[in-house]
Amino acid sequence: MDNMSETIGMVRRDGPITSVMAAEVATGKRMIIRARVETFARFRPYGFIDADLFEYARDLHVALGEKPPPESSYRKRRKELCDDNIILADEEKRKNDHDQATIVWYHRDHVLNPPPIKPPEKKPSRFAQLQEENATLRANNAQLCAEIERLNGIIAKTGFGF
Repeated sequence: MDNMSETIGMVRRDGPITSVMAAEVATGKRMIIRARVETFARFRPYGFIDADLFEYARDLHVALGEKPPPESSYRKRRKELCDDNIILADEEKRKNDHDQATIVWYHRDHVLNPPPIKPPEKKPSRFAQLQEENATLRANNAQLCAEIERLNGIIAKTGFGF
């Protein structure tokens, strides 16, 4: 996957290169967390709740000597996988540590007749966006040049030149 196409929407079009580079790093981290969430789900044939996922994330980051990211990072990646029909919700509920009923999530490999996986959206790369913007600017420039030539012709014919 092209990281540049993943940074679209994370950085202003006219943002400095350091912002683009930071967005690429963040995109890489998002993809790593997404892969970790999918792997976690794949090895849980009896499903999991978000609290299980967050505990796994904390333990994993401690084992790797990393500072754990916020739980929302893992929740967002799980939601993305749900949106793509890779992780699916079940009607079953389990109680968390606070005795609240929570959704049980399953990897599609552990579900009978799962819905089809949604294909990823084709996002134009940053380069393609810049090429399109450049073509638009060139077309506008050509129109302006033609208008200037037309006006210069009118000025020359009428004698209102400088």
